[in-house]
Amino acid sequence: LAPMIAENLARNAPLGASTEADPAIDAGGELVAQRAEEIWRCVNEIWSEVRDGRLPEDDDAIALRMREDGIAFRDGMQTMETIALGPVAES
Repeated sequence: LAPMIAENLARNAPLGASTEADPAIDAGGELVAQRAEEIWRCVNEIWSEVRDGRLPEDDDAIALRMREDGIAFRDGMQTMETIALGPVAES
């Protein structure tokens, strides 16, 4: 099976010929990184308000606050879950 998979990948998914940096991709990556930091900052603030009791622990209230900050609910909730879980423990 492994030789068949290797042959299929070599035929259908060859590596790109160029390994040079692509400024357009780098610029896009920078925009994504900036947006992720913005979402993290806003959601961390929202999570702090929920923990402190300044914002009700209610999906509608949290969703409204995220909309006010321009954050998609799914993205915000995934980020909030990550923040709530805390750092990953090393094993």
